[in-house]
Amino acid sequence: MSQLDSFTDPLGDLVGVHTHGGVEINDRLHGVGAVADEFGELARAFNQMAQDLERHQAVAVKQEGLHREMALSRQIQTEMLPRTRLLFGASEIKGISIPAREVGGDFFNYFELPGHRLGLLVGDVSGKGVSAALLMANVQATLRARLPLQNDLAALADLLDRELDASTPGGVFVTLFLAILDDAGELRYVNAGHNPQYVLRVDGRVERLSATGLPIALFGGHGYKEARVPLAPGDLLFFYTDGLVEAEDDRGEQFGAERVEAILIEEHGRGIDAVLERIERDVNAFRGTVDALDDATLMAMRV
Repeated sequence: MSQLDSFTDPLGDLVGVHTHGGVEINDRLHGVGAVADEFGELARAFNQMAQDLERHQAVAVKQEGLHREMALSRQIQTEMLPRTRLLFGASEIKGISIPAREVGGDFFNYFELPGHRLGLLVGDVSGKGVSAALLMANVQATLRARLPLQNDLAALADLLDRELDASTPGGVFVTLFLAILDDAGELRYVNAGHNPQYVLRVDGRVERLSATGLPIALFGGHGYKEARVPLAPGDLLFFYTDGLVEAEDDRGEQFGAERVEAILIEEHGRGIDAVLERIERDVNAFRGTVDALDDATLMAMRV
């Protein structure tokens, strides 16, 4: 018999509770009425302790479940992103993800296509957690499978829009920048409700690749337009998700597109590593001790 048993057994005889090998969380002390006041107070204290332990246990279980979900979401997201830079002729492209406390549906990708072409994807699925990560993985897999077979980007975006609108719950949508670069230096793209992406010309001029349609599956069936922009050797392309421009400091001020453009103009003549590092460093310094509320995806390409 342990010391705890020797203490609680006489108390159990008085108040109608028996313990075996220790005190279980769900044990309750009852029958206080005829017992001396001090034992009644002790019984109530034990009851309160048991209730508190139950609550703490429930919170711990919930937190453990959230941690597991977060880890799974981060794993799905990480495994879907390119791990190395890509060389395409004389062009070089690389992307990075700045993680937030909660995992969102950000993604980027770049891959070679038949006919000496390069596929480019940047997007953001609404929502957080495993559901957003799984939809992100599905969108990427669908586009990678169809891009080699579908040259009409507007038609491809429209098909994806209709399919997701029919198969996902209301309120779920995807902002998407979808592009193909050919070996002649022409970039064809559809911007489905995504932030304007950037082309920095060799002379420092900034061109914005603005939306050519609504986010995918927001209001299905509205259609998309394909836009084209010629690129020249030395041009810099910069792609990103809203987690970059919406990053906040401790006063609630957002990092904003103006800061991004200023950095790009200042750094446009440097290599893509330097550009990505500068933006990541500046946005982290801007936030300071404030947690990032959304992932930020950055991708840079030097033509």
